Amino acid sequence: MVVVDIETTGLNPLESSIIEIGAVDFYNSDNKFNQRCKIRDDSFVNPMSLKVNGYTINDLRNSGFRSEKELLINFISWLKNIDKRTIAGQNVNFDLRFLNTTKDRENVEWDFGRRVVDIHSIAYAHMESRGLNPPLKIGTSRLNGDYIMKYVGIPLEPKPHKGINGAIYETEALYRLMFNRNCFDEFKQYKLNF
Repeated sequence: MVVVDIETTGLNPLESSIIEIGAVDFYNSDNKFNQRCKIRDDSFVNPMSLKVNGYTINDLRNSGFRSEKELLINFISWLKNIDKRTIAGQNVNFDLRFLNTTKDRENVEWDFGRRVVDIHSIAYAHMESRGLNPPLKIGTSRLNGDYIMKYVGIPLEPKPHKGINGAIYETEALYRLMFNRNCFDEFKQYKLNF
């Protein structure tokens, strides 16, 4: 399993670009991937996305960075050395859609798979199994990443949001939910809440 967190210029992978990919090999958490790229010239940039990830338009157009295609090829090269490559994360279908759309647009051969491990689902089931009520709004789940971090006993991810930070925090949360213990030394001081 590989925990992935992608930063983008918007929500629609057909018109927006990947900015960075952060990833952690779940079963070998010392093995991390963290790279960013410049965005395509025709990429839509949503100001709200920049507010979340803290980049400026000048950062995104920096010609000194690799292209989106080069970033994707580097990520795939890193993935090839991992046996269990099922993509995992919080709101992970968003990340998978961007990976697949970018792969197709750039004519890069790779199969990211269709099945994912969604931390939301695991946290939801974990709470239900303990007789706890996940937060709801109009009858549907509002169990977001911040709520999950609190639930497993770790601090909220630092802002602005960066891909590698997201991947590390999500790995820690998933590890605690699955194995009832911490993964990274930096979180040892934080006790599990359950």
